[in-house]
Amino acid sequence: MTRVCGTPAVCAHLAPAQQEQSQYGGAEGEIEGMAIVLGETGVDELSEVVGVLREWQYDGASIQLHPGDLGWFWRFGAEATAATVRTWSRDGQTLAVGLQDHPKLLRLTIAPDAQRDEELAQQLVEDVTKPTV
Repeated sequence: MTRVCGTPAVCAHLAPAQQEQSQYGGAEGEIEGMAIVLGETGVDELSEVVGVLREWQYDGASIQLHPGDLGWFWRFGAEATAATVRTWSRDGQTLAVGLQDHPKLLRLTIAPDAQRDEELAQQLVEDVTKPTV
């Protein structure tokens, strides 16, 4: 079981990433019919994830995961880094990025414009609290 700490601090348990659609709907600002998808990151996608994290940084931001964290983890190799990164997206737009920094710790950052996305919050909780299969 993995402890999850994000923005704001959220603690739960993480199950392996699975491609699933959200069962929650109707959140304010939600695009009807667009599901939130939990994805694993491939080696070829790491640079894109680092770029997304870079775009989300700004002075005063309370970010629990930033590009340098992935760079630091990269010392173990691209494959090891990719195996620890998860993304949550809707309609091709990344909404959150997580890095399993330790077997019992997931560092999580949410896109600035998705901080109050109720559907995303519900999906994150659902995904990280699923029992490990």
